[in-house]
Amino acid sequence: MAAKKQKSLLISYTLLIFGGIVGLHQFYLGRDRHAFLYWSTFGGILGLGCLRDFWRLPTYVHDANEGNNVNVPKSNRHKQPSKGPPFAFVRLVAQVCVACIYGFIASMIIPLENHFYRYISLIFMAMGEAIGIHTVANVGRYKLAIKLALYLSFMAVFCNVIIFGDENLGQIVTLTSLITSPIASMCTTYKSANELKHKRGVVRRWLILLLAGCIYITAISLSIYHHGEVTSEGGERIKVKDAIDHFFLSPFWLEFKDVLYTIYQEGKQHGWKHVWVEFNKALDPEGESNALKVLGLTEQATEAQIRRQYKKLILRWHPDKNRNNLMESEEKSIEINKAYELLSKVRNRRRLKANISTS
Repeated sequence: MAAKKQKSLLISYTLLIFGGIVGLHQFYLGRDRHAFLYWSTFGGILGLGCLRDFWRLPTYVHDANEGNNVNVPKSNRHKQPSKGPPFAFVRLVAQVCVACIYGFIASMIIPLENHFYRYISLIFMAMGEAIGIHTVANVGRYKLAIKLALYLSFMAVFCNVIIFGDENLGQIVTLTSLITSPIASMCTTYKSANELKHKRGVVRRWLILLLAGCIYITAISLSIYHHGEVTSEGGERIKVKDAIDHFFLSPFWLEFKDVLYTIYQEGKQHGWKHVWVEFNKALDPEGESNALKVLGLTEQATEAQIRRQYKKLILRWHPDKNRNNLMESEEKSIEINKAYELLSKVRNRRRLKANISTS
């Protein structure tokens, strides 16, 4: 059997430097949960994880190249070691922080208009905290069952609500993570050798991370939609939900919608190729429309008309005739000269293409 390609420490450090904030180096090393944590918390809790990886990365590369069999006895490759992993303060802090972040976002995905919605929010909070604790606990060689994480989170949320009530969600999120994370750390075990050797294909890994990322972004978007606020010009605080509703009733959106409908009708009537040509023309990539506008001409203007209008405008804005406003006359003269030169180049190039195609 051919040996697997070894992971490069140089490549890992390069990915850490240029893509560490989104976890590219962790994805390269096959640590997908670690990569997702970095992406979802801006580089591992605002870049702290990336900073720590500058001296932890050689260990990660070694584990990846050795098949992650460290601390697993060779005689029990199909079994989990009876003794659990040692206490890791950094992992515990990461569990608390990630559980707080995920739990808070999950609790905000619905409006808190009444007690029923608040209770549903507490359920989402417990699920978010459990996912955060489970994700951190399963990074690398360690393992924690999702059922246990869910059980601990739901029990902690329930106890907090009984003792402190359900009014302060931030307090419940924080206390739940502080209670659940240490217990989860004590229940963490090693993965078996078979579990460590089981590797997914790159495409499947990307799809799983893409799905997780879409769910995470959707949760954040819903949280902002229901609870975010923007400040108006007058200093008034307006909910994002109301601001979006107002936007879809604004003149800008109504006009934009009419334009889209007009484009759709144009495509149905004349074909989408015609619409594409008109769209490119509207973008004015060559600058011809703007140059004609500067000279005060239409697209149907001939070369003789362009030359005549150019001479007329140059005379009008000549500095000798505008001694009281020399700065504006110079700017106008430069603008008119540029427009005329551009039109001359475009028309000459177009004429040359036409001659080549007919010959």
